[in-house]
Amino acid sequence: MAAIMGHNLRRHREGKHHDPDQERLPPTIAAMIRTARDILG
Repeated sequence: MAAIMGHNLRRHREGKHHDPDQERLPPTIAAMIRTARDILG
């Protein structure tokens, strides 16, 4: 899910898909990656 969200954020920032709500996602993406890293240990 973090990869999908990161991809959508990149598309927004590159101007391919304008969605201002994407700018709120970086903390959520980072938290998902941290959680996955913790689980995989």
